[in-house]
Amino acid sequence: MIDAAMVEKKYKYLGVITLIYVTFQLVSDVTAGKIINLAGYPVSVTVLYFPFTYILSDILTEVYGYSRARSVLWTVLLCSIVTVQLSKPIQAA
Repeated sequence: MIDAAMVEKKYKYLGVITLIYVTFQLVSDVTAGKIINLAGYPVSVTVLYFPFTYILSDILTEVYGYSRARSVLWTVLLCSIVTVQLSKPIQAA
């Protein structure tokens, strides 16, 4: 008999949601300094799409569970760190 706790579930859309979440987060990190006029008020362009990261985070938590959402969050954090390291200018020695 197979223990149900030992069988890993197959998630159909987890990879796609993770990809979209990472993309939104990285784009918001890169464009945070860009200022636009929205209804006459200067705001960061990030306010247009950063709220989608909260929606995706909520979907991950509600559908896939807290531990899976936490692992996706660590993936996003790692991708942000790698992006920062790759975007630093190379200084000549």
